[in-house]
Amino acid sequence: MAETVDDHVELLRATIGIGEPGDPRVQILRSELDRLESLKLKHKLPDLRRGDTQIATLAREVGLEREHKSLFKIFSKLVHPTAYLVNSGNVVEGSGRRITKRITKPRKQR
Repeated sequence: MAETVDDHVELLRATIGIGEPGDPRVQILRSELDRLESLKLKHKLPDLRRGDTQIATLAREVGLEREHKSLFKIFSKLVHPTAYLVNSGNVVEGSGRRITKRITKPRKQR
């Protein structure tokens, strides 16, 4: 839930950032942003996008920060519909998609 709200907040902020200050549509977006921020406070939802995630903090504490950053970046690019994944065609056709399938849906043991 918190991640969905944070994603929505990020999109609203980005859209507001490219809007003209006097545009009434920007005010509508600001109202929605305020509403979401109020809901986050009311339900005590954490700010997931600000600062470190709990996993990043844990990785740092156990001396695996470098590994976490590298693997997080690799897996993020392979799992999410990034330009790399969508437009790479043959580059990702083999092992990349296989890795993605294993992450999202483990194979059953026979």
